[in-house]
Amino acid sequence: MVIQTSQVNLSILKRCQVLGINRSSYYKWLERQSIRPKHKQSECASRLLVYYAYHKHKGTYGKARIKLYLERIGIKMNHKKVYRIMKKLDLTAVIRKKWCRRKYKKYHVYENTLNREFTATQPNTKYVTDVTQLKRINGCQYYLSPVLDLYNKEVISYKVSKNNDNQLVKATLEGLPKTDKKFLIHSDQGAAYTSKMYKLVLKKIHPEVEISMSKVGCCYDNACAESFFSHFKSEFYVFYNPQNEEELLRNVDDFIAYYNQIRIQTHLKTSPVKYRTS
Repeated sequence: MVIQTSQVNLSILKRCQVLGINRSSYYKWLERQSIRPKHKQSECASRLLVYYAYHKHKGTYGKARIKLYLERIGIKMNHKKVYRIMKKLDLTAVIRKKWCRRKYKKYHVYENTLNREFTATQPNTKYVTDVTQLKRINGCQYYLSPVLDLYNKEVISYKVSKNNDNQLVKATLEGLPKTDKKFLIHSDQGAAYTSKMYKLVLKKIHPEVEISMSKVGCCYDNACAESFFSHFKSEFYVFYNPQNEEELLRNVDDFIAYYNQIRIQTHLKTSPVKYRTS
């Protein structure tokens, strides 16, 4: 302070030498003085500021963002102090749920024997299947699981459920027509399709069933199922706007019946059922 206020006509270096201090120490002190707040916030005022910043943003700001917010309005406060005050006031920021990949054991993985050959010369010889999410209704998620016949792209079995699990896929498979012919069924490598249940249910339908699976992360290997989902989601919600589960199930039944029996497919030039029965 003496160096700064002295009226003696000496340089800063000379003043430091006279007082016996290092010039760099003086400049460090000067820098600290320049950034030090003019007056300390009282503890009460600091608590009010943190409390205000927290509630202004509906509890979504933690210590780091509260510190930045206070800086933006011209108030410097260490993040440690912010954290201490938040603990005293029992303020906890809303923590977003971290996404994590569910790990499951793949019991049975098969080669892609379908190899993108999405045609069949006879009904009930080649199937594709998959599961897709539908729009939420009253906060509930629903899933559609269909099986398509590659002969005429007809939906020959389907189920809707709140859970994307083995039971959904099992119920879908149990709706397949009984046949004496060997058939192929293609899917992705989802948890239900690589489970023990999947193979057991299919073997009951036909002991020589051929199971085919897409490569991991390759949607083109199951393009027919993806194409059906695209058409379904584009057209279903034009026809229907279900408000509850009962309406959804009834509307899906009506749309699948329309899709199979009435809706013309350009490559068939007629509906799937008429193509199969003609």
